[in-house]
Amino acid sequence: MTSGIQSLPFLGLNEDILLYIFSLNANAVDSFVCESHSYPVSVMDIDYGRSAALNVTRYSSQVCREWRHLILASPTLWANSLDLELLDCGTDEWRNEVVKRTGNCLLTVVGTMPSMYELFPMFQFLRDFFDKNWTRIRRLIVYDDFFNGANWKELLKRPSPNLERLRIMGQDMTFDNIQDGTLFSGTSPRRLYDIYIYFRLEFDPVHPWYTNLCHIQNLCVDKFSASKLLRGLKLLPYLETLGIVNNLIDYELDRPLAPINLPNLTQLSIKSNVMTIIPMLKYLVPGPNCSLRLDDYFYLPRTFSSLPETFENYLDIGGALSTFLGHQAYQNLTFHKFHYYEMKDRGKFNIRDDQGVFDIALEDTVTILLNHGENWPDFVSQVNAALSPLACSVLPTTNLHLGVHDLPSQSDSMLAFFDNFKNVRILETDPKTIQIIGQAVQTHRGGQLGGSTLFPSVCHIVVHPWQYKYKVDTKELYKFVKFRKNHAVPIEKVYFCYSSCTTEEAASWRAFANELDFEVEFESRANRSYDVSDSDAWP
Repeated sequence: MTSGIQSLPFLGLNEDILLYIFSLNANAVDSFVCESHSYPVSVMDIDYGRSAALNVTRYSSQVCREWRHLILASPTLWANSLDLELLDCGTDEWRNEVVKRTGNCLLTVVGTMPSMYELFPMFQFLRDFFDKNWTRIRRLIVYDDFFNGANWKELLKRPSPNLERLRIMGQDMTFDNIQDGTLFSGTSPRRLYDIYIYFRLEFDPVHPWYTNLCHIQNLCVDKFSASKLLRGLKLLPYLETLGIVNNLIDYELDRPLAPINLPNLTQLSIKSNVMTIIPMLKYLVPGPNCSLRLDDYFYLPRTFSSLPETFENYLDIGGALSTFLGHQAYQNLTFHKFHYYEMKDRGKFNIRDDQGVFDIALEDTVTILLNHGENWPDFVSQVNAALSPLACSVLPTTNLHLGVHDLPSQSDSMLAFFDNFKNVRILETDPKTIQIIGQAVQTHRGGQLGGSTLFPSVCHIVVHPWQYKYKVDTKELYKFVKFRKNHAVPIEKVYFCYSSCTTEEAASWRAFANELDFEVEFESRANRSYDVSDSDAWP
């Protein structure tokens, strides 16, 4: 080692400090970004490959003799940094060496399962590794589209005394037939607090790990009644995140039930029909800043011509949503973006903020499509009314993203909801929506809306081509801008967020801008910057 390298300050750190630094770098859970993304990244991604815990630990062990001795003598560093895709990039000798370096320590295993078949060396390595080390696994967080689901089921039937976190993600990772009697052989992992797999789980207070659970995702509830599920959730006082999928088998309560207090709950996600959603919103009392995501789906044949009798319960969604929101402290939050999309002709409705606080979505649902959408407007009006108190969290700096496909038959509720956004200055929308809003205002002027102007503070409009099947109608935009000018609420700038305007259209708009004294700008394809939240496609 040269004298210059020897003089570097960090080489003089004592072993305790070095081990602490190495342990931070060896935390595979922190470096594996799949946990917070819909799709995993690969080690082929340069940034992830460089920062992956196993690689950092390996490179650190090659810096100098002292570091190598320290790292090789610390099996917890290797045990906490196992990454399946990185192991797949090496040889059998390297894979076995890494496992050997873990000693007898509890293991953290992360990674995207590599593409493989039974003849591939990695496949046999994984089978042997899990077979010999399953009871040592402390945290298992993987994204898998290739490892046979039957292999996972066999492993999950084994006792897992040291398991704390279990997350198996993938397009086809469903474990419907794993019941309570076979999961972990009916035994109790001592510290399990996080489960993320699609499976059916029976709640049983005999097993203490139930009460330890802080995170449950993809809990399939199609074997539960409303009463049974709510009583089961009452056993989970430490629950922080809850994800429910599928529909209850019975929506009625078999006896009166007190509200279920879950004071630590900060995320609630329900992908189910409305009748499943309602009792959850009515009876769960979460923490004061619990984010809410609802995805309504209800699988019935398209030929089904009438709503089930029990489906009429969806009329209570407004009351249930108001009850849930009444426990929240959203008024202390500020929304940077607020999205409202209503597309009856495509069976889609979505209200959401841009920070994951709430997201209420209906898509291709019975609620909208059956009976030619006759039940659709009342549902939307209830949601509008329940969410109206959130308007106090919408500030002048909030971007309002607004899209409407058709004029609802009960558009007064929509307009009353929009009337809450009096201080929004930036409106992101499309020409068709502007036309529909104008029609709604004319239809209901003098009614509930009175003579007020919608969005009186809006001075900046961003125009998107969201509704691509409709031609951009410059006349509607022009009428809207002129109406605002005549009513002393002028628009200062119109920004076209697409590059398909013809030279003639651009010239017309520049003439309009000169006439009405506002600024107009056109985005060029060259400087287009795509962002998921601002996509031209409907979300």
